[in-house]
Amino acid sequence: MHDTALKIGGLVMRTYCPPRAARILDVGAQDMNGTLRDVAPKDAEYTGIDHEAGQGVDIVVTAGEPWPVDDDQFDLVLATSVLEHDPAFWITFEAMCRKAKPGGHIYISAPSNGIVHRCPQDFWRFYPDSGLALKQWAERQDLNVTLVESFMAEREADMWNDFCAIFRREPSPEPLNRNYIYQKVPCTNVITWESSEVLNPRTNSQDILLIAEAREEAAKLQAHINWREHVISGEKTGWEAEREELVRTAAAASVEREALAMQSASERQAAADTEQELRKHIGALEVQIDGLKASLTERDESINQLQRNLEQRRAEIDEALADAADARGQKEAAEKELDAQRHRIGQLGRELGETQDLILTLSRERQDAEDRAERLREKAEKLESANRNITRELARVEVAAGRLHQSERAALADLASVTRELVEQEEKLRWLKEVHSSLSRRPWWWNLMPPRWQTKRQHRRLARSGLFDRDTYLEARPDVRQAGLDPLYHYINHGLNEDMPEINFWSQ
Repeated sequence: MHDTALKIGGLVMRTYCPPRAARILDVGAQDMNGTLRDVAPKDAEYTGIDHEAGQGVDIVVTAGEPWPVDDDQFDLVLATSVLEHDPAFWITFEAMCRKAKPGGHIYISAPSNGIVHRCPQDFWRFYPDSGLALKQWAERQDLNVTLVESFMAEREADMWNDFCAIFRREPSPEPLNRNYIYQKVPCTNVITWESSEVLNPRTNSQDILLIAEAREEAAKLQAHINWREHVISGEKTGWEAEREELVRTAAAASVEREALAMQSASERQAAADTEQELRKHIGALEVQIDGLKASLTERDESINQLQRNLEQRRAEIDEALADAADARGQKEAAEKELDAQRHRIGQLGRELGETQDLILTLSRERQDAEDRAERLREKAEKLESANRNITRELARVEVAAGRLHQSERAALADLASVTRELVEQEEKLRWLKEVHSSLSRRPWWWNLMPPRWQTKRQHRRLARSGLFDRDTYLEARPDVRQAGLDPLYHYINHGLNEDMPEINFWSQ
C-alpha cells in the first residue's frame, strides 16, 4: 500500500465512522506492504475479506459466490487499491453497497495512472467521473446511494494518483457530511453532493504536468549547458595559452639546463685537467725543492767543512806567521790560498741566496695553484646547485601541466554526460511530436467510423511511417496484449522510460 492510500484511508475512517464501536468491512484486506487496519479506530470491529488467506484476512471468499457476511450491517465498507485488479469491479461495488447499513458509507480508492502491476492481473484505471458512473450503476440495481465526495488525489513520495470516492447508503435521517476529505489533501476534479460544479478542475493528469516541467527543466538545462560550454571554451582557451607558455618555459629551461650541463661538464673537465696539471707541477716542484734542499744541505756541509778548513788554515797561518820570519815565501803562498778560499766562500754564499730565492718563488707558485684549485671547486659547486634548482623547476612545471590535463578531461567528461542526456530527451520529444503530427492528420469522416476501426488505421499509418510497430511491441510485451491495452499509449506512458533498446522506436 502506497503512502497516499494509507494517509487518505485513515482520514476517511476518522471522518465517516461513528465515534464509537464502528463496524468496518475491508474488501481486499490482505496486508500488501501495509493495511488500513493499522490506522483504524482502536475500538472498531474490523473485518477483512479477500480471495486468498494471508495476514489481515479474517474471511476467505470465493469469486462469483455471495460473501459470508450479512447485508445492512457495516458503518463503513472500503476497498483500497483493489478494484483495478477486479475484472468486474461494478459487481463488487454493488456488493459493498449492500453490506453497508442505511446511513453507512462506502469508500473506494483506485489508481488513475501508474505502471502495470499484476496481482495477479491489472484491468482498470479510474477517472474523475467514475463516481457518477458507479452511482448510476447502483441505482439501476435498486440501491439508493449518494455520492458524498470524489476527487483525484495528488501524489506524494510514490508514483500513484488515486481516484477516491465516498458514497452513503440511503435512506438516512442524518445530514450529509460537510467535513470533506478533499479539503485536507492536495487534489483536483472535486465533486460533492452540494454542487454540480467541479471544483479545482484540471484536464491534464499530474504525469502530463510533470512531463511539461521536465521539458522546461530540459530547456533550462540546455541553456545552462550552452553557458557552461561557453565558459569551458573560454577556460580551455586560457588553459591552452597557459599550457603553451608552460611548454615554452619548460623547453627554454631544458635548453638552458643542457647548456649549463655542457658548460658545467666542460668546466669540470677543464678544472680537473688544470688540477691534474697543477698537481703534476706541484709534485715536480716538490721533487725539485727536495733536491734543492738536499743540495743546500750538501752545500751547508761543504761550507761547514770550508769553515773548518778555514779555521784549520787560520791556525796554520798563525803558525806560519809565527814562522814568518823563517818562511816568507810560505806566507805569500798561504795568503794566496786564503784569498782563493775567501773567493770560494763568497761564491757559495751567493749560491745559497739564489737557492733561498728559488724556494720562496716555488712556495708562492704552489700557494697560487692551491688558490686557483679552490676557486674552481667553488665554481663547480655553484654549477651543481644551479642544476638542482633547474631540475626542481622542471618537476613543478610537469606537475602543473598534469593537473591542467586532468581538470580538462574531467570538464569534458561532465559535458559529454549532460549532452547525452539532453540528446536523449530531445529524441523522445521529437518522436512524440512526429506521432502526434501523424495522428492529427486524418480525414474528417474518420470521426464517423467505429473507434476500433480508427485505432487500426492509426496503427497502420504509424507502422508505414516507421514511427511505431504495434505487432513488434506486443511481441516484446505479451503482458500488454493479455491486458488488452492500447500498445501505443502503453509505450508512451511506460516504454519510453524503460531500457528496451530492441523496441526503442522513437530513435529510428
